[in-house]
Amino acid sequence: MLKNEDFKVDFIGIGAARRGTTWIYECLKEHPQICVSKIKEVRFFSDQRTYRKGMKYYQSFFNHCSGNKIKGEISPAYLWGKNGENVASLIKKHFPGVKIFAVLRDPAERAYSHYHYDMYIEQGLYYTKLKNILIYFPKVKS
Repeated sequence: MLKNEDFKVDFIGIGAARRGTTWIYECLKEHPQICVSKIKEVRFFSDQRTYRKGMKYYQSFFNHCSGNKIKGEISPAYLWGKNGENVASLIKKHFPGVKIFAVLRDPAERAYSHYHYDMYIEQGLYYTKLKNILIYFPKVKS
């Protein structure tokens, strides 16, 4: 296991409800050069009680990863969680070079799909949440 000061994650996935993050997590989990957190949706940065447990606690979700693998997690709650406004600043504080990717879906299709689950129109208004993420992690041109 890496020392706390040497630990970093390379990517964090965020998203909206009913858009396929579980499938992406499972695909990344199978990749031989990638190591994902032990569980999907660690929610470390979006839950104040969990965040107060410290970085050693967060690192424990990755202690199965070898040092040479790309490490990351997927927690859609980082876009929608109770602590959503502070999530980006906390991530930037601990991992300034991390890559953030957002898994989104056409808002109308998402709402229709979510209707069968529990309808949330607001979660289709992506920009209202993404604008805070983009303050700390500007869009990278490929």
